[in-house]
Parts: sequence; C-alpha cells; structure tokens
Amino acid sequence: MRRIYLFILALFILPVFAKSYPAPMAEKRPYITITHQDTLRDDWYWLRDREDAALKGVLKSEARYSRQQLKGSARLSRQLFKAMKKQLASDSKSYPFKKDGYYYYSKSRPKDLFPRYFRIKDAPGAKEEIYLDENKMARGHAYFDLANFSIHEDGINMAYIIDYTGDEDYRLYFKNLKTGKESDTGISGISEIMWLGAGRRLLFSRINERHQTDSVWYWDIDNSEPVLLYREQDPAFELSFYKSSDKQMLFLSANSKDTNDIRYFPAKGDAQEMQLFALRQPGHRYWPDFYRGNFYIQSNLTHPDDELYRCSPEDTRQEAWEKLISKADLPSIESFLLCDSTLVVLSRENGFKSISLHSLKDGAVQKRLAQSQPQNLWLLSDESPENPSFYYYNESDLNPYSIYHYDIPSGKEKRVFQSVKPKGYHPEKYETKLLYVPAEDGAFVPLSLKYRKNLDLSQPQSTLLSAYGAYGDSEDPYFSFGDIILMNQGIILATAHPRGGGEYGYKWYEAGKMLNKMNTFTDFIACARHLIAKGYTDSQHLAISGGSAGGLLIAAVLNMAPELFAAAHLDVPFVDALNTMLDDTLPLTIQEYSEWGNPQNPEYYEYIKSYSPYENIKGQNYPPVLISAAWNDSRVGYWEGLKYAQKLREYSQQPVIYQLMAEGHGGTTNKFKSLREYCESLAFLLRYASKSLN
Repeated sequence: MRRIYLFILALFILPVFAKSYPAPMAEKRPYITITHQDTLRDDWYWLRDREDAALKGVLKSEARYSRQQLKGSARLSRQLFKAMKKQLASDSKSYPFKKDGYYYYSKSRPKDLFPRYFRIKDAPGAKEEIYLDENKMARGHAYFDLANFSIHEDGINMAYIIDYTGDEDYRLYFKNLKTGKESDTGISGISEIMWLGAGRRLLFSRINERHQTDSVWYWDIDNSEPVLLYREQDPAFELSFYKSSDKQMLFLSANSKDTNDIRYFPAKGDAQEMQLFALRQPGHRYWPDFYRGNFYIQSNLTHPDDELYRCSPEDTRQEAWEKLISKADLPSIESFLLCDSTLVVLSRENGFKSISLHSLKDGAVQKRLAQSQPQNLWLLSDESPENPSFYYYNESDLNPYSIYHYDIPSGKEKRVFQSVKPKGYHPEKYETKLLYVPAEDGAFVPLSLKYRKNLDLSQPQSTLLSAYGAYGDSEDPYFSFGDIILMNQGIILATAHPRGGGEYGYKWYEAGKMLNKMNTFTDFIACARHLIAKGYTDSQHLAISGGSAGGLLIAAVLNMAPELFAAAHLDVPFVDALNTMLDDTLPLTIQEYSEWGNPQNPEYYEYIKSYSPYENIKGQNYPPVLISAAWNDSRVGYWEGLKYAQKLREYSQQPVIYQLMAEGHGGTTNKFKSLREYCESLAFLLRYASKSLN
C-alpha cells in the first residue's frame, strides 16, 4: 500500500516526454454480479484493488497519457495561473472577531501557502500573538489540512485536528498557548472538537471504519481518560454537536439525510446526564437553540421548509412547541440567530437568501433587510447574544466578500470588512443575468450568467456552464478573482440551478433526488439548449464542468446529449453510481440511500441503472473529457473515474484524460497547488471551447 502511494507522488515530478502516446486501455477482467435477476458485467471492477500488482502500470500509463494530452493547453494554463496568482500578490487579513477577551484573526502573505492565525488581547498596549502557522505545520508533508481548532475560554488551552493524507482521518493535538508546548494525543479518526467550559473538558467525535461519525467522547483531561458518551447504532446516521447561542447548553445531534434527533445537557454540567429533546421520527428534522431560559427550534414538523417554535425546558415534547414564525411569514427558513430581544432569520425567497428581523416575543416581522440583487448571505453572531446587534456576510457575483455590523435599535448597518478587490477592478464593466429556463415538464429552472458588458452577444461566445444539483445544496452567488480574468477574455460564465439543489426549498430538492433524479439532468440540458437557442453560445463553444455529485450530472448529460458540448471536466466524479450503491461495505453508501435510493429495492435498482453514467456509455460522438480523481478520496473512490475512462475510450474518438492526484475529495489545501490544478482544468476546457485563447 505504502509503495503504491509513494509511486503516485512520484508521478507528478516525472519529466514531460515529447513522444505521443496512444490512449491507454486497462486489461479487461469481467466481473459478474446478478441483482434482481439482472446480470451486470463490469470489465474493470479489478481497478479498485489497490494491492493488485497491475494497478501500478495502469496508473503510470494514465499519468503519461495525461501529461502528453495536456501539453496542448499547457501554455494557456501557465498564462491563467500567472494572471490569477498576480491577484494574490498582496497581504490579506481577516476581520478580527472578539472572543473571551481576545480579538482573533488570520493573515496571509503573498508567498504563504496556508494562513497564519493571530490574536491580540482586548487591553491597552497588548501585543499581537501568533498562535498557529499552517505553513510551518505543513512542512515536510505532501498533504496538509488543519480542519478545526478550538480555544478554551481560558485563552490558554487549544485543541486542533490535522489530516496529512487527504482521507479525512484527522488526528487530535493539544497546544498550550502560554508556553507554546504542543502534544500529540495519538487519537485519530476525529471529526469534531469542542471545549465545554469550566475545567479542561473536551468533547470530540470519531469516525468508524465506514467513515461514519458514530461516536462522541467526553474527556476531562486532568482527571480521566476519554469516556464514550454516545454511540449511534444506525449506519444511516452521523453525529455532530454545537453550543447554544448563550453558550449555556450543548446539543448532540444524530443526523441522516432527512431525519435527526437531539440530545442536550448544560455546557457546564454533567455530560453523562444528557436528555432526549424529541423522539426520532422518519422525515422530521429539528434544530434547537437555547436563550433566556427557553428553547427556540427550527423544524419541518408541519412544513417541509421549516418554521420556528419555542418551548420551555420543562416540556420539550412536540405537543408543547409554540409556533413563532410560520410558512405564511417566510417560505423557506435556512437558519436563525438570537440576539437581545430579536430573532434574526436567514430565509430563501425566489431562489436566493434574505434576512429578516422578528420579535422574540411573538415572532412578528420587525424589518426586512433589502437585497437589490441575488447575493450569498450568512449570519454571524456578536460576541454575546445579549448585545442588540449582529454581523452578516454578504457576497455576490460582482462584489467581494464583505462583513456588515447591524445595530438593531437604530436600524443602521456598517460595512466593517471587505476582502481585497482585484487590481483595477470596476464592477460596472460586467453584467449579471438571472434567466428562467422552461424544463421538459414545465418547471422553470434558474440559470445565472455573468460576462463582460461590452461582449458582442450578436454572435455565439465561449461559455463555461457548471452545476451541482444534489443534496439540497444551493449554488449561491460568489465572487472570484479567476472569474474576472475569464470574463475579461470574453468568456461567459453560466451556472445552472437544476432540481436536486435547494434554491427553491425542500420541494425543489425532492424533485431532483431518488426516483426524480432524472429531472436534474434534463434541467441541465434544457439550460444548455437555452444558451444555444438564445445565441449566447453554440455547441462548438460550450464547455461544462461539475464535481462529485455534479460530476455524475455532467457524465449523465454527456450520455444523453453529447452533441451539445465542446468539452467537459469531471472532478472527483460519482460516475459508478449503481455499483457503488450496491456495495454497502464502502464508506457512506448506507448514508446515501436517502439521496439516491437503495438498489436492493428493484424499483431503485432499475432507476439508478437507467442513468448511472458508467452503465450508459454507448456508441456516439462524445466531446473531449478530463477526469480528475484523488487517491485518498474516502467519498468517491479513485477507481470510479478510472473505470469510466476505460469504458468511454471504447466509444469516444476524442481524448479521455484521467488525472490522479495525491490528495482527498476536497482537493489540496495548498493555495498555489490548488490554483494550478484549477487553471489546468480551465485551460483544457478553453482549448476546445474558446474562440480566441490558445
């Protein structure tokens, strides 16, 4: 195993050869499974065996072919990287938030690969302290990810977790911020960490062999060894925890994709005396908070897009919940926070987020914060919920990430932070549009566009279309240095919002999951056809991309309508859906049944088989395809894209490129390596879709 891993690392430092290589084809070894009297033949099933002696040769051939094929776009890749890296050539600093008597923030210098973390005591003459430097921590490691750290309220004890491979198996470390002493606990498989307050008491969760977060542990570091607090027995559920707004209550949640239950206990009390908040019921999701002696609960008890309730600690049964904000007030609630006498609610209306203020007493609307355009918003609490103010972040396609402080009594807001803008950037030079595209069944699918204002739209332009469309996740607006550079070069950037996402609430999500998954694909195709029909682009200049479940989307539409596209990029793609969902020994498969369906049920088997990209490749003209995979990916196996590449090459006359990275599902955390990979995939797409770049 280690030998293969070291070999994969070496693949990325081998010299580029001038020789042209034919597309590699791995040996066929037919593997037969019979499910519901249906026979599946998988010629490349063996590629998932990391210990197979022939795998090394297959990966070597793929790496050689990838380097050779990508030489055609290497010059453009370097140009894009140089232009985007130039935008990072300045120091940056995050907004300093106050916590337990300190202001905490991070900094990054132009040459830093990772951020550095600082704090300064809220006292006259206090000096800045650096308490973590990821650049130093990452030295000597091919991969590095500091996923989470938690500083005790005493300001001295810090716990943090690190992954050195990319497989999301995090190890727990401690650091004394007074002495600088660091210690390795030797405990791995960590998901989350949190200090509990008085005394050095730590809560942490761990994964099992299936990468399911199934256990939560309590550790009084000065007096005992870690003690198992709770273990989840249902493999479809995972555990997480969080503190209440007033920091007085701690909640432990067991979550599946559509159901959860909550246990709670006082943060400074006995963790082993947890109480169940409400019984687990299929399809019921609820999230309580605690403030001023009452619980406030976001729940889908009577409406799929959530309403807000209140109850007392004496009776948390659902029958005792008092409704504060109903579906008549807000159509789709995303989250809320409590401050002073106000409920601040983040909701989604007409596909995008908005903020409203409500009375804590009766839920009545006090004010709605006007949003003039689609924006990505998120609520950030003040240091104490007793303060009559809150923060929120705001970002749009043309405006960088900003933080606003809102004073409730006066109704005044002030921008207290804005991330660095690109040099010479003028937002008025760019255009954004939100189109509504009719789908096959009459639904209207949002399609977001952004491009340079003086672009000649009288003729088709090079267009990059992306989407995700799964898990109820929404593709909200975001600002990107890279997008500005692409728009300056005349590229139209488009994002489809198909069913399966969460833009229009839970019903929009349900309409693109399980036995409705085909809607996600036909919605995307409708958006592509609309771009062509309206003259924004044509099939010679339309490139598409998607990652993970979005990679499944892209691969599915390539099987359904390959003639529409000039090129495609699939990043860590879930393209072997049927085989993966049939194998409940793989990480996450059981948790995924509520998203895709369990193929042990004949109806779901036939439906997944009808769209699973690997099973539906056929003889037709596919465009050039780039597949990016990760050796340490614990979510989507590296072999999915590898198998898909072999089968696609049997039918496609165009290049099918498979890249294997020595990282995990989320990619590298090294900002320059990540930027290089991004530019390489962009250059590949533009090589085939761009009218002018070369």
